[in-house]
Formats: sequence, structure tokens, C-alpha cells
Amino acid sequence: MIKWLTDNGIQCDDSLKKIELLPPYHPELNSIENIWGIFKGKIASKNIGQNMTIVDNLISVCLDEVDNDTWRKTCHHVEEVEEEYKKYFDLDIEFVINLETSDSDTEEYEDSSDEN
Repeated sequence: MIKWLTDNGIQCDDSLKKIELLPPYHPELNSIENIWGIFKGKIASKNIGQNMTIVDNLISVCLDEVDNDTWRKTCHHVEEVEEEYKKYFDLDIEFVINLETSDSDTEEYEDSSDEN
């Protein structure tokens, strides 16, 4: 990424390299998925049909409307969701599986098999 930015004349700090691994199937943890949701909502609200020229123009308009504030709010929302999820990581939840059978369970099973 740094090479592409540099090759295209975009200044960047080489120390900003950070790979972010996002869990699959969790769009609420991925800012770009939220931005695409905004795009889809705006395009769907226009009910423009399938004219690709109009769709292309509307996508360009949507891209122009996504400013730093939109990105900041979207990223902040993802951070809030992450914090909410983190509350559940350290929960000490007791989960018990009873492997013993009681007499009533055995009798119930035997009764139902006797009917066949």
C-alpha cells in the first residue's frame, strides 16, 4: 500500500502500516460496509431503475458526499460496537452439561420404546 501511495505521488508516513484483520460476516465492525450501506440506501431511495448511466452518476454523487465527518462518525460507531462486544469477552459464564441420567429419564425412554 505504501508503495502504491508513493508511486502515485501521495505522501504518507511509512510508520503508519497496520494490518487490521476483521472478522468475516460482521459488517458492523467494518466501516466501509457501513459506508456502502449509506450508498445503497441513497441509491435505492431514488428508485432510478437499472439505467447504469444514472446509477454511475448517482454513485459519483454519493462518493462526493462522503466527507471526513461521515468517515469519522462511521469509524466512531464501529469503535462503539467493538467496545460493546468487548464487554462480553471476559464474562465467566457457567455452562453445565449433566451427563447422568435420572430414573425418570430412563423410564420415559423405556416406556416409549415398549410401545413399538
